[in-house]
Amino acid sequence: MDVIEALASYVKAAHIKDIRLRPYEDGFEMPEVPLGTAFPDLPRIVSLL
Repeated sequence: MDVIEALASYVKAAHIKDIRLRPYEDGFEMPEVPLGTAFPDLPRIVSLL
């Protein structure tokens, strides 16, 4: 959130995805999930941008 707050005034456009990080035997995988289900404060991020 610190980075988003610091850089929000410079944002002209954004492409938002929600990705969940989960471990598996060879490392990690990052599947896309329905918007708003993985990132904790997506409404606040959108309002800042």
